[in-house]
Order: sequence, then structure tokens, then C-alpha cells
Amino acid sequence: MSYNLELKCYKHFCNFDNKIIYDIGANEGEITKFFLENSNNSTIYAVEPHPNNFKILSEKFNNLNVKLINSAVGESNGECEIGLEK
Repeated sequence: MSYNLELKCYKHFCNFDNKIIYDIGANEGEITKFFLENSNNSTIYAVEPHPNNFKILSEKFNNLNVKLINSAVGESNGECEIGLEK
């Protein structure tokens, strides 16, 4: 799916009146930014496990409406290794 098509789907299907929005696998924050610009004072939880991407998120979002979580989401508690591209 192309990025622009993804944004169109979010605009069409998302309820931006929600008080809480989750961006799981926030990467570098493109969708987090979209939610921030289109929501109605929602709190956005951006979850990103990759340390390099999380650093970028931290630099981009110094905003009370964006809560950054440096973690992964899965079906069970535990730890795993993240493959890093060279």
C-alpha cells in the first residue's frame, strides 16, 4: 500500500474525535504527525521499539499530546531481538 493511499484510508475510516489514538510501530512518526494534525486534541500514543527510530520520534515530537513509548507490542510479555539493517 502506498503512503498516500494509507493516509486516505485513515481520513476515511478513522474517528478523529477519539480522545486516545494509538500508533503502534510508529517508525519515524509520519502517521503520528498525520494523527496530530487531523485529530481533535487527542492524546496520541506512539509506540516504537527500534532505538534509532525512537530517537527520531523523540526529536520530532516535543508535544504534550504525543506520548512516546520505546517498546514493542505483541501477544505475550518478554524480550526479543530486533533485526537491524546495515
